[in-house]
Amino acid sequence: MIAAPAIRRTRAVLWVLALAVALLAILSEPAHAHAAVEATFPADGSILEEAPVEVSITFNEGVGVPTAGLRVYDSTGERIDLGDSGVDPQNTDRARVSVPGDAREGTYVVTWRATSADGHPVKGAFVYSVIADEGVGDDLVGALFAGGEDTVVVVTSVAVRGVTMLSVLMVAGLIGFGLLVDPGISAATDALVRRLAWVGLAASLVGLPVQSMLATGFGPLDAVGATPMLDLLGQPVGWSGLVRAALLAGVVVGQRRGLGSLLVAGFGVAALLSFALDGHSLTQQPIAVMFVADVAHLLAGATWLGGLVGLGMAVRARRRADDPIDAAAVVARFSGVATWALGAVSVAGSAMAWVTVRQPRALTTTDYGRTLLAKVAIVAVVALVGLYNNRRLVPAVAGGVGEEPDARPARVADVAWARLGGTLRAEAGLLAVVVLITGLLVGLQPAAQEAGITGAFSTCAPLGDDLEVNLVIDPNRAGLNELHVYVLTPTGRVAEQVEGLRLELEQRDHAIGPIEREPLVAGPGHWTLTGRDFSIPGRWAVTIRARTGRFDEQTTTIEVVVN
Repeated sequence: MIAAPAIRRTRAVLWVLALAVALLAILSEPAHAHAAVEATFPADGSILEEAPVEVSITFNEGVGVPTAGLRVYDSTGERIDLGDSGVDPQNTDRARVSVPGDAREGTYVVTWRATSADGHPVKGAFVYSVIADEGVGDDLVGALFAGGEDTVVVVTSVAVRGVTMLSVLMVAGLIGFGLLVDPGISAATDALVRRLAWVGLAASLVGLPVQSMLATGFGPLDAVGATPMLDLLGQPVGWSGLVRAALLAGVVVGQRRGLGSLLVAGFGVAALLSFALDGHSLTQQPIAVMFVADVAHLLAGATWLGGLVGLGMAVRARRRADDPIDAAAVVARFSGVATWALGAVSVAGSAMAWVTVRQPRALTTTDYGRTLLAKVAIVAVVALVGLYNNRRLVPAVAGGVGEEPDARPARVADVAWARLGGTLRAEAGLLAVVVLITGLLVGLQPAAQEAGITGAFSTCAPLGDDLEVNLVIDPNRAGLNELHVYVLTPTGRVAEQVEGLRLELEQRDHAIGPIEREPLVAGPGHWTLTGRDFSIPGRWAVTIRARTGRFDEQTTTIEVVVN
């Protein structure tokens, strides 16, 4: 029969995990595209004089392409590619697929999916014609592009990632608490560690087919086929998840077989560090700084979160034994460890923020920056609660000993006992939310990229009710720049109804402009402007005026900070 305390602990863990899943489902949204298309062949909307033998897409970074990642359809929706899509062996930035060289004249739709270097799926569609443009309706493009598009899959992916991170952090942290702070509590925490390891193992394995569904657009049955899964396991996001599951299995087996606490701890720490083997730590420059900071951040976070859970169990056990002195000693030992963990989190987090944010303005103008500020605010609250515990509640608990003539200190101690348990649970719960937010950060484009601080500036904005404009400024530095404007329909196709486009450039900090410019037509729905108009750094406003008819004009203004 399972003891009541064990049942309560299990329920508490399940409640925390359920809360994480619910919050992730509410807050999650599809990740921003981290790999961007630089060119396609054939160009979107182009009309060729003869059928190509290959269709290709060039990205701004290396990508992974799953089986059937590039698909080519004719105007009736019949697939015509030869099914050999993949990454060019000579250039990992380029994805390609063969098509019949004797394809009939007409219009063709290309849909594509790829996985960025940081593990995030990206996708898109474009159209080209051979000899004659017979036209393809938006309904067909939308239907082809929507293959595998399911918000449930996106939310599930984020939720699974959050549950995996939460469980693995607590596994490593609880093991560390037993080794560093309170060896006597290990027997009580071992069962919880095994349950959490099973949860993390299951979530890691579930995450593989979910990631395959996102990468390929396939349904559940097709996504777990041999070829899609082998494609996934050939990428960091795939094999790191498999390695993580194997290491968590090592934690379970090691504890059951009594293989030694240090070996089990090694499995737990290795499972924790597997999170640094994919994601932003492999793509953000300088990679060495990002990777080392990520490792330190993971270790410190596990020490803090898992340690709080272990401390709550240790304090509860001392309260049952009516041993406030020993409880105060355990809290004091953990406070020393937690202080080091807080320092490591602060230093590592600052280093990671420098890499991913770079400038203060990116904290308030990007999704990543605002999410990071929320995370830092919650960590600050947790630190203050921990300080309150250490300075007020622990002395009050210890102060109730040996005061028989006056019952008042004993009553104060009883109240302090109850408050200490509650504040420890609150700290652990808040840190669980921090882990949730960290899971969201993994899926967001780094603030420095989104704000155009490192690399080109790129953003999208609505243009009237039915169009969207994509503005790119490269390299977004004071001086010579290339400005690209793409006008698109809701399905991602070039907007053929735009007859002309004008730009107005205004430097807000120095009240310069507006400078009127007429960009060159670079292709269907694509205009470019090359020059030194952005010669002064600071805040600029780019107003785009698109003529969609003889008497109709759509206007939008986009603000950009030129570095």
